[in-house]
Amino acid sequence: VQQAEDDGLYRLGYVVDRQSSQHSEFHATRLVGPGGMWKSSSGHITNEFIVFELQHGPHTVSGIEFGIADTMATPRRCRVQYSMKNGCGPWQDAWNFSVESPGVRTSYRSLHQYGEDIRIFSQSLVKLFGSTEKAWQALSPNDSPTMSLDDLTAFFKQLHHNIPREGFNLAQGA
Repeated sequence: VQQAEDDGLYRLGYVVDRQSSQHSEFHATRLVGPGGMWKSSSGHITNEFIVFELQHGPHTVSGIEFGIADTMATPRRCRVQYSMKNGCGPWQDAWNFSVESPGVRTSYRSLHQYGEDIRIFSQSLVKLFGSTEKAWQALSPNDSPTMSLDDLTAFFKQLHHNIPREGFNLAQGA
């Protein structure tokens, strides 16, 4: 488990709090040590999980890296979640990722940039409307410093009807 820092990534201390199941020879607690490996119990192949508790207080986790020992046992669809309370939840999604055909890889790393989608959306609106002020006027026609769900819904309906279908991708701008 890793946390982003301005100059790169660094490892966070953690303990294994609990797991969905475990093979008698490959306990989840072995993940903490070098070369540690966890296997689920025989026949348990869906909805398997491990709960890590971070040491030294809360952190913003922006990446996870794990080794691949066996391509047949590699996780495929993964979800990183967090709880503000404890290791029993309630859970909120941080990000999802898929490990597609690991092939000859021996490890997999997933990184997440919080706020990246909002940044791209904001830049696209500024490019579309010409300025931050004009984009905000389109988003919040009542000139309010906040935006209601009704305002957002109306904005997307108007955007849907007024933008030509060809030649515009909101993620890339006009």
